[in-house]
Amino acid sequence: MKTVDIAKDIIHFCKINNVSFDATKIQKLLYIFVGYTLINNPDDEDRIVDEAPQAWPYGPVFKKVYDNYTSIANSVGENYKPSVSGIAANILEKDVIPQWGKYTSKQLSDWSCSLGSPWNYVVNERRDRWGAKIDFYLITHYFKGLINQK
Repeated sequence: MKTVDIAKDIIHFCKINNVSFDATKIQKLLYIFVGYTLINNPDDEDRIVDEAPQAWPYGPVFKKVYDNYTSIANSVGENYKPSVSGIAANILEKDVIPQWGKYTSKQLSDWSCSLGSPWNYVVNERRDRWGAKIDFYLITHYFKGLINQK
């Protein structure tokens, strides 16, 4: 799946559910979508999305979405048809938007950078530079832990 297409889908579902959003919030909701998708399809780790998130100062960022956010946001009109279907659509509609969409960009950024998160591991333990790739296996492990806590 292309992160740019999923970002459009997230914007679409935010709009139809009256969930406020901005560029940062879309990044974090996309990250959460990837996490939920990975724990549902662990064998497809390399094919979940076309790019891994990078560690940026305010949390995980998908560079293609960052670079194209304005055109992405402007392309989601009333007649938009989501690109995701099946399990992926269910994850967006039932897990990501209702459970995580209620939080602000800042809250989501703070959460994504919290102790024990993949971002925190890459930045503070591995001591990589900004822009370092956050490996999918780190995201999978982290989200499995989140789900087991519920």
